Amino acid sequence: MIKKYKILWGIMLLILIVLVRSLLFLPDGELHIIACNVGQGDGLLIIKDSIQIVVDGGPNNAISSCVSNHVPFWDREIEMVILTNPDFDHYYGLIELVKSYNIDLFVANDIKKEGEEYKALTDTIKQKDIAVSNPLAGTQMKVGDISLDFVWPQEIGSRSINELSLVFNLRYGEFDGLFTGDIEPGAIDEVIQTGKIYDIDYLKVPHHGSRNGLSYELLEISNPELAVISSGKNNRYGHPSPEVIKLLSDQGTKILRTDLQGEVEVITDGESWWVK
Repeated sequence: MIKKYKILWGIMLLILIVLVRSLLFLPDGELHIIACNVGQGDGLLIIKDSIQIVVDGGPNNAISSCVSNHVPFWDREIEMVILTNPDFDHYYGLIELVKSYNIDLFVANDIKKEGEEYKALTDTIKQKDIAVSNPLAGTQMKVGDISLDFVWPQEIGSRSINELSLVFNLRYGEFDGLFTGDIEPGAIDEVIQTGKIYDIDYLKVPHHGSRNGLSYELLEISNPELAVISSGKNNRYGHPSPEVIKLLSDQGTKILRTDLQGEVEVITDGESWWVK
């Protein structure tokens, strides 16, 4: 009899744990932008109710842990995955993610990349018959209430992978964010000339805060309230550079860094925004 009661209490406790965990994932109607702590790389998760967009996957499987921490365990669908450029520190974590979740659309540049790991990613995409889009400047997409406007590249030519990084504006209500991959100054000038860069709330700082990333001109025209830098603690590249930190500080931009703060979560109701 005592054994039966122990089993019953164990079942009831398990049900209670599941219920409590389920309550934690109830939609709040707001947009969440999470810069996951993936180390020296980029990996972001954007959530609006039951919609998820992953931007880059970092150099390890931390992006999968980040998704599982913020997305209900019963939700195995990710509406969109965006790979801004096919460098290891952006794509590697997507291999496991694509294997584990049902991806509606995979968005990436049409760049040929060598290597067994990258082939593992593209093979999985093919095996799972995931739809693929290769946007160029002018491509617009909408995922629920989230609007994405791709402003770069204009074409795929003989440029560096960083210079061909996908750059896009995100709009949710009156909230605007600019996501820049590893774009470099040589291409930034051309991005500005498109006329598609404007005042924003949120900037994903290019190239992990490298001095060969953010330019004064881009910062001046975008005038972000918040700049988020994704980089690894004590990384060997010295990211973010003192020059970029000074540039942002002189502009009066609030700076948050994954190497210092760990995971950075920003929430917006479409009008105001705040940091969790």
